[in-house]
Amino acid sequence: MTAKHRLFALLAGLLFAGMVPGLAFANPPGALDQHQDSGPSYGGGEAAQEAQTFTAGITGQMTTVGLLLAINGSETVNVSIQTLDGSLKPSGTVLATGSATVTGTDRNVSNWVYFTLNAPVSVVSGNQYAIAFSVTNSYFFGDFSGGNPYAGGQDWFFQAGSWTDNGFNAYDLAFQTYVTVAADPTVTPPPTATQAPTVTQPPTATQPPAGTLPPTSAGGPSGAGRGTDAAWPALLGLMGLIAALAVITVRRRQSA
Repeated sequence: MTAKHRLFALLAGLLFAGMVPGLAFANPPGALDQHQDSGPSYGGGEAAQEAQTFTAGITGQMTTVGLLLAINGSETVNVSIQTLDGSLKPSGTVLATGSATVTGTDRNVSNWVYFTLNAPVSVVSGNQYAIAFSVTNSYFFGDFSGGNPYAGGQDWFFQAGSWTDNGFNAYDLAFQTYVTVAADPTVTPPPTATQAPTVTQPPTATQPPAGTLPPTSAGGPSGAGRGTDAAWPALLGLMGLIAALAVITVRRRQSA
């Protein structure tokens, strides 16, 4: 196969994968925090609203939630993040919302659907929240085989104007939460070590060799210059005295 044919096959494969429902290439932002991935072991049927409560494990900003859904058709699924009331049910106080269009061809084949929230939710480790969602034609899947697969919360159904578990308090939906860890403002990074400036030693004075006098400029006020100038009058006097003695000696010889 030529390089051109291989490139065509790769592009065709990617195009086909993008057309298949349930295949997703983007990873949700943040760290995966709370999740219950089992399912589907039972299809809950059609419902107007349902919710899964959870206990946050990371303090930070929750930006995305995931649900395992199946549908035969296409519709918009709406989610909301809510606080809990005193009975640990969704309180109706909405912290953020999100929506996604879900398309499928088989109610027995589920896929993860991710919802980006319209605003990050500040969650605190140990606090409980609810993922509530509403549809008209989707199946909801969780691990309904019993055994309470997620101990930090449970599945709730909204019926006759209130939330109830219908006696299924050990059931949990398949869900995921993604949280971006918040930086701790009380932690101050250590200061960067500063190198001490290099101390430059003054140059060492060079001593002249022993017995050597420092040079003196000629004719200047140094001792050497003064000694040379003072010798000239004495030398001239001595030469005059020698000349006088020579004259006297010559005259005496002539007189004799």
